Amino acid sequence: VPLSIHHLPIPVSFALFQGQPQADPATIEEESMDGLLCVAVNQHGEICGVHKPGGSPVPLDLLATCTEIAVKKAEDITSKIQQALAEDQAKRAKKKKNVHDRYHAEMLEVDSQLPPIPTAPLAKAPRKPDEVVPVPIASGLGGAGGMIPMDSDDEEPPQKKHKK
Repeated sequence: VPLSIHHLPIPVSFALFQGQPQADPATIEEESMDGLLCVAVNQHGEICGVHKPGGSPVPLDLLATCTEIAVKKAEDITSKIQQALAEDQAKRAKKKKNVHDRYHAEMLEVDSQLPPIPTAPLAKAPRKPDEVVPVPIASGLGGAGGMIPMDSDDEEPPQKKHKK
């Protein structure tokens, strides 16, 4: 399933050195900075968040400068992300194959025929009068353990007669 990204806030960190911003500071720069400022913007240039954890105060014009730099970086990073997603989608489309193609290939045909199986009509075995034949019955009808006596001419088991 491809990743669906609509609004992606890109955070850009700034190390502040004597009132001058340094974007994306390295670890060694972070150890010697006067303050830290993080501005998060989306691909439309909208500010999503500002984080200023202590340190030296930030004048409004410096904040505007950092926001402009963050917008340019966010546009660049967002375009790289969109390009990577497009490449991934193209790669997925290329790998996607129709799994049913193997069933559309020519079918194998067998030329040999099997001999027909002989069928004979089933003959009814003659029954003796009053012979007990096992017939499944519904529960609750009783009888001789599920057995109902049948006459040889009867096709259906007789209904149980109730004595009055």
